[in-house]
Amino acid sequence: ADYNFRLVNEEGNKIDVRDLKGKTLFINIWATWCPPCVAEMPNINSLYNKIENKDDIVFLMISHDDEMKTARTWVKRKGFDFPIYKLASPLPDVFETGVVPSTFVVSPEGKIVVSKTGMANYDTKRFKKYLLKLAEK
Repeated sequence: ADYNFRLVNEEGNKIDVRDLKGKTLFINIWATWCPPCVAEMPNINSLYNKIENKDDIVFLMISHDDEMKTARTWVKRKGFDFPIYKLASPLPDVFETGVVPSTFVVSPEGKIVVSKTGMANYDTKRFKKYLLKLAEK
């Protein structure tokens, strides 16, 4: 994985993704104008709420909306809890698919172990168990 990029959170604070090395990353690139993104969000939010060790498993929900306010308002209206981000630097090529939604899981060792374009249901016992096992290493 390429950790060389920065994000901005809802409060406007910059996050250097390099600081997250050694953690399991669930990266989802989405937009409010994308029907498949909207359809998979409830399941991602449910998974997010079931993960207790959020220090080891980090959800990076990266909005492709032009304005953070649009994404923030939409997430709040839907009652989702996960934190959302905007890019503060170019996305590394390894995560650039040209498709939303795109989801990646990066292992603590820095390997992309899941790469999925299009909608999916991540809120399954099997996937949750997989994330937790990755984070144990």
